[in-house]
Amino acid sequence: MRRRQTGFTLIELSAVILILALFVTMTTAYLDQALPQARLESAARSLASQISNLRFTAVAQAKSFRLEFDLDGEAYRVVTPFREDGRVAEVEEERVAEEWSYLPQGVEFEDIAIGAERWTEGIVRIDFTALGHSVEHFIHLRRLRPEGRFTLAVAGLTGRVQFLLGYHERPEVTERDFPE
Repeated sequence: MRRRQTGFTLIELSAVILILALFVTMTTAYLDQALPQARLESAARSLASQISNLRFTAVAQAKSFRLEFDLDGEAYRVVTPFREDGRVAEVEEERVAEEWSYLPQGVEFEDIAIGAERWTEGIVRIDFTALGHSVEHFIHLRRLRPEGRFTLAVAGLTGRVQFLLGYHERPEVTERDFPE
C-alpha cells in the first residue's frame, strides 16, 4: 500500500510566489500614482479648511487675523491679534503667531496671486478683517512627481474657497463684463 504525500510541489509554490509578486508590483505602481495625488488634494483641503476657520474666527471674535505663507519653507500659519497674556496686541510685534503647518512631502507652493501681483518666494501675508473680508487671492499648489497642480481661489468679500484642478488665474475684466 502506497502512502500519499501531502504538501505542495516546487512548481506549485513557484507559481503562487510569481502571482503574489505580480500583484505586489501592480499595487505598488498604482500607489506610486495615487498617493501623490492624494497628498496634493489633502494639502489643498487642509489649507482651505484653515482659511475658512480663520475667517469665521475673525468674525466671531470681531478681530483681524492674518494668514502667513512661507513660500520658501512650504508652510503657513495663523497670526492672532492677541498677546501671550490673551489681551489684544497694541503693536505688531506683540501678536502671537501659531506654529507653522507644513505642506506634505512632494507638494509645494507654486505661487500666490493677489490681484495682478504674484509671489513665488518669501513671506506672503493675507489679513482677514473683523467682518471676515480679505483680498481675492489664488493659492497655487504644485506636485513635482508626477506633475500636478491645484488652485485654491479665495473670494475676498465672502471668503468662499473654490477647489480647481490645474493652474487657474483671475479672469481678466473686459468691457464686455459691463453691459450698457
